[in-house]
Order: sequence, then structure tokens, then C-alpha cells
Amino acid sequence: MTATVPTTAIPRLLCYDPIMRKLQALTQEALHLPLEDRARLAERLLESLDDLSERELEKVWGEEAVSRVEAYEAGLIDALPAEEVHEEIRRVLR
Repeated sequence: MTATVPTTAIPRLLCYDPIMRKLQALTQEALHLPLEDRARLAERLLESLDDLSERELEKVWGEEAVSRVEAYEAGLIDALPAEEVHEEIRRVLR
């Protein structure tokens, strides 16, 4: 069985919460950046999590994982084979 990785972290849901609408808009804008800029942005965002305690970090990533699985299972986001994702990462890092 081939492992899959969701292609987007934010499901395409109607969102009535202003903060979530802003997050979705920012996410869509970021997804239109060139690959290298998206990678730099991701790195900066991940670095911003360094201030979290181990417990807080586990909670954040756990919630994100559950959210991605639920969105995938609901058909709200697509997935790519892990091999494709790994190849893209290798290409970017070259």
C-alpha cells in the first residue's frame, strides 16, 4: 500500500470564523508562491514553533494530523503518493 500525504493543510471548507477565513486566504496566497519561497516560509513558520514547550508542540502537531486525516477522509483535500512528495523534496534540496 502506498502512503499518501495531503496536498494542503487547510480543507476547502466554508468558514464563518474571521480568523479562519484570514488563515485560509493567507494559505491560498502562500500556495501560489514559487516553491523555493514556500519552502522558506515553511521554515520560518516552523522556527516560530521553537518557543513552544514539547507538550504544546505535540498538541499542535497532533491536532494538525487529526485535521488533515479528517479532511482527507471527507474528500476535502487530495493526497499524493509519498514517493512523489519525497522526490519533490529531494529535487528542491539539490
